[in-house]
Amino acid sequence: MANLPLKIRKDVRDLWDSPDSKIRKKFKELQELLGTEVTVHANWEQLWSEVQQTSPQKDVFVPRSISTVEVVCGVLLVWLEGRGDDPQWVERFLDEIMRAGRLKMNLVARKGDTPKVRWVKQGSTLQVEVPENNSVGVSAARSAVWSDLSGLFGALEIRSDVSASHEDWADVGADLTSEALPAHYQTSLAAAQSGLSYDRRGTGILPTVDTLSKPDELFRTTTPYYMTLYIQSGAILIQASHQPSLELLADYFRQWNNQSGQHSPLLPNLTFQLQESVYGMAPCFDSLRIAPVRGLGWDRINPMYILSFIEGILGYTSVRTDPGAWHFKRTEPLVRV
Repeated sequence: MANLPLKIRKDVRDLWDSPDSKIRKKFKELQELLGTEVTVHANWEQLWSEVQQTSPQKDVFVPRSISTVEVVCGVLLVWLEGRGDDPQWVERFLDEIMRAGRLKMNLVARKGDTPKVRWVKQGSTLQVEVPENNSVGVSAARSAVWSDLSGLFGALEIRSDVSASHEDWADVGADLTSEALPAHYQTSLAAAQSGLSYDRRGTGILPTVDTLSKPDELFRTTTPYYMTLYIQSGAILIQASHQPSLELLADYFRQWNNQSGQHSPLLPNLTFQLQESVYGMAPCFDSLRIAPVRGLGWDRINPMYILSFIEGILGYTSVRTDPGAWHFKRTEPLVRV
């Protein structure tokens, strides 16, 4: 831990190691449901050394990692309560952890955008793979974890010779250590995202506030994206939940604007003002105001190019039109190439 940045060490202490942290309460909830010890291992130095190559933001590293673990715990609780896809799944899972005498979880890093969960037979460990580039929303992460749990054991055979009165099942321990297990895993390069939507299953698992990133980070990756164009007195106002979409629109039309009358002295020169959001502490823009300089030539501004750009280039779909307002939505994520 001594080699980690101060911010990461502080987050590990406050958000992970602290008995009062919300993730520890989630582990305790698992223990109470299972009636056996839950042990979670995380080598934070190793995780950071792998993740920082693609996502060097140390202020969100620990919260994002914990968010992944929280999603896994939440979906796991749903399955253990018998609300999963396979009624026999709980029996298989309990059989496996009875062999080990406890539920062991291990955090490792993986390539890609979505988390992955796998059962490591050697050591009877539930391996939670934290994505290096955590760029998908919570819903997509839940879908991936749900799919992984569905096929967690593959063709493993259920043992009938394991007694349900295993000694360790009466011992609800609280030994939740942060020590590292030996590196016996292979990093997967395959994407884990399932085509199913976890939200449609009606399980409704909510994240906690301290595991969500700041608005400027959260809404870059959270779908659906929304955008609305308003015709105002002397200006066009565009509001959006996805800042990169708004910035691209502003950059494109600013580039082809009649700046300083270069194209024609008879056409208006426009201003493109990105307006900062009231949410979050970092610079975060959620509105764009387009208006002519000194209010001259407002009647020459045609919003149709902008509407076409929103649908044809950004790929948004029109969901409603009101007098002087057009509303759009995009459900698939956008990435820069």
